[in-house]
Amino acid sequence: MGGAFAAAWFSAIVPATVSFVATGAVMGAAFLAPFWLAGGLVLKTTILDPAKKTTLSIGEYAWELSQSLPGGIATRDDRGATEELAGADVAVSVVTNGVPTYACRLVAGRTAW
Repeated sequence: MGGAFAAAWFSAIVPATVSFVATGAVMGAAFLAPFWLAGGLVLKTTILDPAKKTTLSIGEYAWELSQSLPGGIATRDDRGATEELAGADVAVSVVTNGVPTYACRLVAGRTAW
């Protein structure tokens, strides 16, 4: 759904931006910047976020939380001493069409992932 919306979104934004730039209407092109950002956010949440691989490892002395995209491109890497962990829990983050989606939350000090 999001991919089709992004395609429709950019099919309107790209020609408008090209026409503004071709005619030298810099303010018109600048006006479209928030629309480019919104479209980029839709693409990120539709394509990149679901493709992320998240790995959590908690050992006796250390913990590590890492996220990566396909191809091994690291997007996040956090680690620390196990004694710094305040806790972890699994909870329902959202319910879509009656189907719950679960999320694991890790807490260390004032930071939560």
